[in-house]
Amino acid sequence: MFFQKSPVLFPPALEKALISAFWDEKPSVQSSTLKKLWVELAPKRGQETIKEESGSKKPPRKYSMTKEMVEVYGAYYLPVNFMKLPLIIKESKLLGKGQISPSLRWLDFGCGPGTALWGLVAAAIENSKTNITLDYIGVDESKNFSTLAQAATQNLKHTLTKEGFDCSGLKTFWEVSKPNLKEYIALIEKHHPDVICFMNSLGEFFSTLKEKELFLEELKKYCAHKKKNIQVLVIEPGTKAASRELLEWRETFRVNTGGAGSQVRIALPCLDNRACGALAEKSEWCHEESEINFPDWFQNFGKQAGLVKESLLYSYLLFEVGRFSASDPIHTPATNQSSLNLKNCRMVSQRMEPKGMTQCFLCAEQGRFKARVLNAREDEKNKPFVNAVRGEIWKEVELSLKGDVLGLS
Repeated sequence: MFFQKSPVLFPPALEKALISAFWDEKPSVQSSTLKKLWVELAPKRGQETIKEESGSKKPPRKYSMTKEMVEVYGAYYLPVNFMKLPLIIKESKLLGKGQISPSLRWLDFGCGPGTALWGLVAAAIENSKTNITLDYIGVDESKNFSTLAQAATQNLKHTLTKEGFDCSGLKTFWEVSKPNLKEYIALIEKHHPDVICFMNSLGEFFSTLKEKELFLEELKKYCAHKKKNIQVLVIEPGTKAASRELLEWRETFRVNTGGAGSQVRIALPCLDNRACGALAEKSEWCHEESEINFPDWFQNFGKQAGLVKESLLYSYLLFEVGRFSASDPIHTPATNQSSLNLKNCRMVSQRMEPKGMTQCFLCAEQGRFKARVLNAREDEKNKPFVNAVRGEIWKEVELSLKGDVLGLS
């Protein structure tokens, strides 16, 4: 759950590459098509709820993509989605958890227009690197998407070279593959990735929880046979439906993580294999939010279709499959007559300011807690809480039994 005090800046070099790939000599990119695309995408990604023939309210995830739809998807949703990846990579580096980086070998299932590739390039540029060295494999079932991704990547390389970057180490490989478990494992065995990535594609590849569990079991077998560890990064929309689906999958393997010889280790955004406080309540979910300054031309395009983007909203899960030593134990809440001592806390909601107080929800090893600071009781010990933003972390938070923040460290 990435946190920062100021809006994320859109990388200028990638803005030029996007214009070159999707706007120069591209009069076919129309807002009317984007509006049609949104109508199709929204219900299938948890933005809206629709009924299936079975009576279930879980939306189907399959949708067709014409050449026109694919091009418009790239023009609008590629800029929106690729900016999520460098935020997660940055937090992984800052916290020393997961240790994903652009220099690893990435296998991107459901790559679309090459979204993760652009995110990796953004992360490399943010690290002040002029030599872009990547090893990326993009897999999609749509030939139209694969064709678009390859053309967009050529524009990306050309633009970056003109901007003074060395792209000779930017290696890409593209696969068109129908989604099935046997094929996924075959592609993993073929390409030997360090990181497997799903961006807005998990539900399209695995429509049921059972299918996700089977995939993980096969991945465990592969890692055991090859004696290697693989990072798995899943990024989904920040909707209630998508978030809870991700948390439900996490719960299936969370209870078996952490011990000596464990085959799965949770890295982020949860700081350990704690139970999810949001999942315990049916009305709750957990998502990330980062304000971003999108370019004017992008905002104008979206507004014509009735879409406005002022921040990045998404849910994600980063975990590692392989073999590990025992992790640190989960602490039980230390209590006395008047307070709780919470360990490894994250702020998992926006900062709310009802009359006379500042409050938010904290996720700690011991569960999910509502915390507050009354304006009349603000002091040096609790002042950092008053100015906190979603995602911030504290090693310890002392709360009164009523939820008042008494101290932070």
